[in-house]
Amino acid sequence: MSSKKSIDFKVEGIGQILSERGLHVPLYQRPYAWEMKHVKDLFTDLKSSLSEKADEYFLGTLVILDDGKRREVVDGQQRLATTIILISAIRDYFREKDDPERANDVQKEYLLSKEFRTRETLPNLSLGKIDHDFFQQYVLEPKTVGERKKIAVFRESHKKLRAAALEARKFISSITSSEKEPFEILSDWLEFLGGKARIIRVTVPDTANAFTIFETLNDRGLDLAISDLLKNFIFKKSGDRLEEAEQRWVEMLGVLAAVDAESKVVEFIRHVWASQYGLIREKVLYDNIKRKTTSKQAAIDLVNLLSNSAKTYAAILNQNHELW
Repeated sequence: MSSKKSIDFKVEGIGQILSERGLHVPLYQRPYAWEMKHVKDLFTDLKSSLSEKADEYFLGTLVILDDGKRREVVDGQQRLATTIILISAIRDYFREKDDPERANDVQKEYLLSKEFRTRETLPNLSLGKIDHDFFQQYVLEPKTVGERKKIAVFRESHKKLRAAALEARKFISSITSSEKEPFEILSDWLEFLGGKARIIRVTVPDTANAFTIFETLNDRGLDLAISDLLKNFIFKKSGDRLEEAEQRWVEMLGVLAAVDAESKVVEFIRHVWASQYGLIREKVLYDNIKRKTTSKQAAIDLVNLLSNSAKTYAAILNQNHELW
């Protein structure tokens, strides 16, 4: 547990973080968004570092809110989810090669674990509302290729999760196909992910610190999505009305996701903002909103406007929408 008063910084293996269990992606976070390029780049970079026997491979920064009651991923869910996808492919390889003992060891360590008292199976990493069920069924739970093909894909983020999982499966096949001892190479991979694929874990005790850290990371040049920056700014500005702001943001995302438009969040926000203040370009949208949203009430008014406008926007994108 983190201190309730201080921000804690640690450099750790990403596998070590995942093995601690109980990480949650908050409802208000965007769905899984990595394109195939990002997935392939991660796998290729990890492979190069391991082949070169590098002392470490740096994966960036992970921000976790830990107030003693919950452990939420404020920033870094894409890297965590993609690493889990890679580890699940290793688990599946062991299962398909009739090595259930190794497969179960990988699963218990990194993917799923049983709660001691209730014996309920819980994920080490839970994604947000839109992706949670699909991620658990398609990635975390052990299934055959045939069983996974039958799992319904409803969202754009589900397609990206499936594509990443298929790429991970292909990747694991490629690194084991020419090996005389494939179990040894996969053991090397798990050890590398556990200790040498390292990430800076920033643990914060409350939401105010979490939003400040997020903003600081952006100021230092990290490539953060405009929608994430706007969400962070609105939440930070909403002060003691944070719960209200989070709820309205989640409602907005839910409406857009219903018409498979979660990838259009920034475009939607730009259009709503333009309806109030005139034409604006995407690259200046964030700065413009920050300049005009100067109070707690203004932040609440903005998130309410976004939530209330989402249904109309979704209808514009879908001629069969119930609004028509």
